[in-house]
Amino acid sequence: MQKEENHINKIEIANLARRQKKVSVCMITYNHEKFISQAIEGVLMQETDFDFELVIGEDFSTDTTRAICEQYANKYPKIIRLLSSDRNLGSMQNFIRTINECKGAYIALCEGDDYWTAKNKLKLQVDFLDFNIDYVCCVTESMMDFDTYQKKYTDINFTFDLKREGILSDSYYATNTFVYRSNIIEMGQIFEESLLGDSLLLYLLSLRGKIKYLPNITGAYRKHIGGIFTGTDGIVILKRQLLFYEILIKHGYLKDMKIINKLIGDFKIQIAYQHMYRGEKYLAFKYMKQVNMNIILRNWKTSIKCLGHFLIK
Repeated sequence: MQKEENHINKIEIANLARRQKKVSVCMITYNHEKFISQAIEGVLMQETDFDFELVIGEDFSTDTTRAICEQYANKYPKIIRLLSSDRNLGSMQNFIRTINECKGAYIALCEGDDYWTAKNKLKLQVDFLDFNIDYVCCVTESMMDFDTYQKKYTDINFTFDLKREGILSDSYYATNTFVYRSNIIEMGQIFEESLLGDSLLLYLLSLRGKIKYLPNITGAYRKHIGGIFTGTDGIVILKRQLLFYEILIKHGYLKDMKIINKLIGDFKIQIAYQHMYRGEKYLAFKYMKQVNMNIILRNWKTSIKCLGHFLIK
């Protein structure tokens, strides 16, 4: 045991020695010419008493996003590192390679179409993590920016503890508020399989320690026509969420059958309802048949609506 601990300590010391900055800001971007300047400026305006870097993963945009990033990288070479591509990698692969280039003791996230509004965002969260070693991640309140109006992202104010809550909902926190310890998570195979990288990251972090929510509004999560999920078919979104939990089960992160049946059953009933609403009865029954009666009864309101659409159509 002593030898193993010494080995781990040596690895950690070596990792820390390679890090030149206290914080690495991971920013992935693709076709964000309308938004990328505001995203970058939100990072550059940070007032800290420590060094930080901005690592931008530019994914072969077809607009002027790369040119804008290059201008900023040339102007701020000590802060910005630009990762270019000679082909489109896709959001998840771009996310993985950009995270892997982050050398800071902490990693903060901000995608190219989101932005920060508070100059003390990084200092606020890093100071908390520095003095609370049992926490692995710190998130804050955020705004939802719908171009024509804004609203608060969430009213939830608590410390998330997986052991207490049992399962993590990905709707609690805006991705652009994440700041976490970089030595906690490795970008392994499970990330390559998932379509919800931020949800997966937060879930895996919650397994390794506590996540602190701060009520301070520090940024805005933008909803726009060109966003990854904006305008995405409702059934597609539900199936992506279902796949997220199926991947967790596959890799052994979820083992409690009661929780598994509840999660999978709830999503399949919602998918069945969406198919029935569209008149796709065969697909609706395909999903309903996969759900046990207890789950159907527990979701009786949705189940009755589903039956109602069947009788009407």
